[in-house]
Order: sequence, then structure tokens, then C-alpha cells
Amino acid sequence: MESAHAGEISIPQAAARLGVLDAAVRYQIRVGHLTAHRTPAGRIAIPWNDEVEAALRAHLDNRGHPGPIGFGSHPLPQEAQARGELSVQEIATRLSVRQGAVYYWIARGRLNAHRADDGRLSVPWTSENEAICLQLAARTVKSPVEVRTRTAGGAV
Repeated sequence: MESAHAGEISIPQAAARLGVLDAAVRYQIRVGHLTAHRTPAGRIAIPWNDEVEAALRAHLDNRGHPGPIGFGSHPLPQEAQARGELSVQEIATRLSVRQGAVYYWIARGRLNAHRADDGRLSVPWTSENEAICLQLAARTVKSPVEVRTRTAGGAV
């Protein structure tokens, strides 16, 4: 990666150093736990030093941290559950779609959601939102694993 300044690394480099997925590093940037900026080439650069790594590692080692860690492993707060809200992970599991699809629907304004104080998105599970999700899920491509495996890397 060509960084704008010395002492900066890319998302894949940070993920490799921390032993986590790229998505976990992107999440930490999105919720403000990690500072990053775009280089003139359009790549994301993370100012990196021992203190940044230690602080982020301590945060990630805390099992209660929110992030892309899978269905049921970090439920929404009780208040959100009492209001009948679901997490992105819960919706994806119910509809058998990828979490990325649900995030896409939210980003495009097709599904109403709001961000809690801890940075997580939750969706009010109303009959209207459920109907929208069912329609969107029906149009979402769900390719079988063998097709995804054969086309990995762009070979078709």
C-alpha cells in the first residue's frame, strides 16, 4: 500500500497484525475507535504505532465489544429488545441472507434503522419493515456455496 505518510498501514495490514478480519478493523474505524483517512490514491490509511495497536488490541480483547462477530454473540441492549428491535445479524439470519445485504438496504434507505449509543444498528421490527425485508430478500441473489467457490477470484 502506498501511504500518504510514514507510520501508516492499510486495513488488511492492521487486520493481520491484530489477528482479526478486515471487517472488524473497518467496524472500529466506522464507530470511531480507530482513526483513518483516505490517501491521494483513494486507499484507506491508518496512523499506526505501538500505543494505537495496544489500545485497539485491548478493546478487541474485551469480549463484550460490539462488531461483526455473528448472530447471538452480542445481543442488542434490553431497551432495544423491549421496543421490538432486531440487530442486522438477527435479520440476516431470519431471512437467510448475508449481513452485508441488510447493511446495503439500510445504506440505500430501503430499510429504516437507527444507531444506538454503542454504534450498533438496530431495526424496529414492525410489520412494515418485515414486509420490506421479505421483498428485498426475495430479490437478493443467494448463490449456492459451490457456485461461489467455483467463481472465487473472478474465474468464471
